[in-house]
Amino acid sequence: MKFQKGTSGNPGGRPKDAEVAPDIKAMARLHTVEALERLVHWLRSDNPRVSVQAAQALLDRGHGKAPQQFAIDATLRECRIDSEPLTEAQWLALYGGQTAN
Repeated sequence: MKFQKGTSGNPGGRPKDAEVAPDIKAMARLHTVEALERLVHWLRSDNPRVSVQAAQALLDRGHGKAPQQFAIDATLRECRIDSEPLTEAQWLALYGGQTAN
């Protein structure tokens, strides 16, 4: 199925979190103690893979996920905004064998 240009295929957008069956969250919360007990069971497992995953899950829920750090080292040489994308021939004529460093 093709969408008409300029028209969203999902005009209502993604439903807000609060609109997505709040009773499901309440039902899931009824099993919080049982879920935590199960994570502790796997935490004490002799299998290192599952015990580490359980430990990570418990720490994430108890203390929040650790902030992720990242660095971006980039230089913008040229910025083009065109109404139509470049053809392969146009791209090669403009940028040829240039590679990003």
